[in-house]
Amino acid sequence: MNTNQLATLEEAVDIKKQLGLFGGGVSNVYVPEYQYFAAPNDGDKKFYHFDFVNGAKGLNVGLIRETIKRNPFTWPAMIAADIAGATSRAE
Repeated sequence: MNTNQLATLEEAVDIKKQLGLFGGGVSNVYVPEYQYFAAPNDGDKKFYHFDFVNGAKGLNVGLIRETIKRNPFTWPAMIAADIAGATSRAE
């Protein structure tokens, strides 16, 4: 398990605020459900994901957090590209 993919709900809410209207805004914060195994977790850190108003689905909150942390000047363009890619997959 890549622990960078895990985030707390508080982190998810904070990142949702930082993203603002990227992808039209975050429409859903959730932990995916799997048929045969439990989603990864570590205490209060869960496998949170975002869906966006524009149809982009399944972007991992922990990986967005790491992108923001590691790319303080270019993360908006990087996240916008991820959302655009997820939108095209959803169509």
